[in-house]
Amino acid sequence: MGVHDSSVCVDRAGITGNQTIGDKGTSNENDLLDVLDFAFMINFQAQKNKWTLFSDINYVDLLTDAEVGPIKVDMGIKGAFVELGGMYRLANRPVGNKEGRSLSVDVLAAGRYITLEGNIDFQRLPDLERSTNGLIPLSAVV
Repeated sequence: MGVHDSSVCVDRAGITGNQTIGDKGTSNENDLLDVLDFAFMINFQAQKNKWTLFSDINYVDLLTDAEVGPIKVDMGIKGAFVELGGMYRLANRPVGNKEGRSLSVDVLAAGRYITLEGNIDFQRLPDLERSTNGLIPLSAVV
């Protein structure tokens, strides 16, 4: 009848913190939907025998504006998260009486690249921009 495989994946990306100028800003998750300009997520996974290759790409762009007296301000945050890794299946043992049920142990190695960029455009004053990025190595037995 063929081979069936299923995986349970849970991904709860979050952004916390406040952006405030005067009385305008974001302070909770409901506000984030109001300032969301663009976002996407792409997931890729390929498996052959005991080897698995995977990648995740996430991007978010938040943008809002405010007026403080005569000054108009545009605020934005852009962030990207890219993960690339592989897994090797160490063991696969049958579980229970039904055919096709098994328990697996895999070794995982991956790397994550994260970049964040924030900017404030004061319209008539110099802009303020900051960015940071980093590479995070990961390994696990799952």
